[in-house]
Amino acid sequence: MAGEKAPITCDNCTSACCRAGTRLALTDSDARFLKAGGTALGIKMHPKQIGKMVAQGEPRKPASEFTRKDAKKTRRYRLAQWLKDRDPSWSTGQFTLKSDCGYLQTGKDGVTFCGVYEDPRRPATCRKFKAGSHHCRQIRVDAGVDEEY
Repeated sequence: MAGEKAPITCDNCTSACCRAGTRLALTDSDARFLKAGGTALGIKMHPKQIGKMVAQGEPRKPASEFTRKDAKKTRRYRLAQWLKDRDPSWSTGQFTLKSDCGYLQTGKDGVTFCGVYEDPRRPATCRKFKAGSHHCRQIRVDAGVDEEY
């Protein structure tokens, strides 16, 4: 049919989700694994911060006393709560790729692919990510690979 997008497969994947700027939920061991492969990571919220932030609770003030700093704390608290709900052991943190993934490789045909796809140490967030999913398509649009999805 006209206007239909081809399904995203290993043959046409641009690895947009593995590029600098992508945010990932990672455990400490996942982060260490990526760093060992040469990936530069920025920490938005370290796993150890999550339990502390959730225990402190959401800032509660009258609207007239609410500052930008309070708004930032509230956003961070809600992110911590979301991560805790997703991983009750509080072992997952929020990280940003500061570089392309160090495990990306380029084949002779110029197509990039994961060099550790079969490695059991590959981060859980990577294993769970589905090619062609809503999140995949949104990342491709954000990266300028696709115009829309």
